[in-house]
Amino acid sequence: MKKTPADKARNMVGDEKLPNRFFVSISNDYGQTKDGCIDWIGDLIKDFKSFGGTVEMYNDYEEAKEAARGYFGAKQTDGEGNLFHVNRATVEDRLSGQVFEISKVLNPETAEMWTDECEDYYRFTQWRNERGKK
Repeated sequence: MKKTPADKARNMVGDEKLPNRFFVSISNDYGQTKDGCIDWIGDLIKDFKSFGGTVEMYNDYEEAKEAARGYFGAKQTDGEGNLFHVNRATVEDRLSGQVFEISKVLNPETAEMWTDECEDYYRFTQWRNERGKK
């Protein structure tokens, strides 16, 4: 049986082995500001139904990042046929775990919603190079 990107990601994300691979994951989860921090709605609302999962694997970080941006905001279906909007897309790699994230964030006090993007790949690469790791 051929392994899916999700199967590979379970065994490879953060294992610090080479060659590095980049896994794109999507979900309908989104951030919400609370007490000056951002929490995930799935952690704040007990009955929130999260959809999504790991959808693709890439050999190149920039390609994985562009794929994540391409999924973001799109409609998708999960394996059970549930339709959802992609409110969060991430890229995780073998060397350090999550390295890129784009997500929707809501401020419930003002009803303002915006897109937040966080990129750590190059910071982790620099950190590893400074310590003599490949």
